[in-house]
Amino acid sequence: MKLEEVVEEFMLDCRARGLSQSTLDWYEKLLGHFAAFIGSDADDITPSDCRAFMAHLHTVKAYEGHPTRDPDSKGLSNSYIHAHWRALRRLFRWSVEEELLKTNPMASIKAPKLEYKLPRVLEDHEVRALLDACSTSLSVRNRAIILLFLDTGIRVGELVGARIEDIKNSQGLLKVRGKGRKERLVPLSETVLKALRGYISHRSSGPIFLARRGTPLTAQGVRMMLRRRCEWAGLERIGPHALRHTFARNWVRRGGDLESLRRILGHASLETVRIYLRMVGNDLKAIHRRVSPVGGVGFAVQLNLWEESESCTMV
Repeated sequence: MKLEEVVEEFMLDCRARGLSQSTLDWYEKLLGHFAAFIGSDADDITPSDCRAFMAHLHTVKAYEGHPTRDPDSKGLSNSYIHAHWRALRRLFRWSVEEELLKTNPMASIKAPKLEYKLPRVLEDHEVRALLDACSTSLSVRNRAIILLFLDTGIRVGELVGARIEDIKNSQGLLKVRGKGRKERLVPLSETVLKALRGYISHRSSGPIFLARRGTPLTAQGVRMMLRRRCEWAGLERIGPHALRHTFARNWVRRGGDLESLRRILGHASLETVRIYLRMVGNDLKAIHRRVSPVGGVGFAVQLNLWEESESCTMV
């Protein structure tokens, strides 16, 4: 059986399971790289072939063939290489389960090294600079987008998929359609509600955010907007996910609990959000001073009374 046919069957199964279009596109891209490299039938693929492909990825330049980027600038990131490994593991495990293949050539291939890096987040002065850079004719929309990211931590796909009907003004909530088409409600601050109302004041239905020509705004359009606003503000280029990380880091920094953060971000496991504990660093001391009941005024006063009582007893 040809490898392309196996991939096609796997993608059909993914579509039948209702995976999002972005996930489908991601699988097709990663598995397409493997198919182009191997060029043989699926039955003939060996663990050595898979190792050769993984080794090949370490030699590929990130912008090879790009019309404007320097092709010699850097190689593929470890996380991108790791994504290929995960996609191949999933493909061949599924192929064996479906009895399309007899053996799994990826079964013995160990995961490539994945360096741990803290996510890029914005500090308060950078957030102010980014908002101040929204000075074009689309400034009301752009500010609303940035504020919504920072207030909720939603994904870019969730943002562009949000509709005016999803805003629950009286409850201060936004209905979000996340991964796997799962819906959740995320709270909105009054500041963000005002920003949204100011932007959609003359509309009552349809997508919240529109492009310049009135068509629904795309994820790529949001990324381009952020890139231009960063250039205008003199900031290092960021993407929508950096704003998601900024929200999560600030949530933990201000004493928010991980379970509520997990629910707001739409993650299935608490383990996914534990990374933000490592990002607060020395802020833990400040959080402790703010939320500790023993540090409150009431306890301090009570402690003074106890000390005075002890002094009187000793006398």
